[in-house]
Amino acid sequence: KELSGGFANPAFLVNGKYVVRFHAVNDNSGDRFTRESILYPLFQNINIPAPQLITLDLSQELVPYHYIVITCLEGEALSSAWLKLSENSGSKLARQTGLILKEIHSLKSKDIPERLDLFKADENWKETFLKEFEESYEKFNLHNNDLEDEDRESIEETLDAYSNLDNDDLEVGLLHYD
Repeated sequence: KELSGGFANPAFLVNGKYVVRFHAVNDNSGDRFTRESILYPLFQNINIPAPQLITLDLSQELVPYHYIVITCLEGEALSSAWLKLSENSGSKLARQTGLILKEIHSLKSKDIPERLDLFKADENWKETFLKEFEESYEKFNLHNNDLEDEDRESIEETLDAYSNLDNDDLEVGLLHYD
């Protein structure tokens, strides 16, 4: 059965127990699914609801795409459930989501034993982050004129403050970005 609610990768429920997701963009990197395969067990170790990884196949031998097979988590997709919630229930769910994100953000580079490069946490991570942030901020400024000058100045001051720190002054942590 095809699952709806995903943003980038076609997903299918198999036998009511497993989810098979295909990497829709055939870019041969497989990085997204590889990151997920590393994070699912870490999330389970800190009591964050996460599926169990069954397999990750980047070979493209069975199908011409990368794919990942995971167990199906019980429940309803947040995107559809949110619309049915009362204001009070929505507030509680938003708080729970925030607490889960706080736990994810508490993971540090030392908690990721393998393939740290996939998380852009190598020795050049600060330069990579600053470049990506500056590019995103430029695009944002091109398309959004409704940001107050005071807010723009605050963003730029923060960027300047962090760009002057050495890599040794900062600890790498996880951020969700997709």
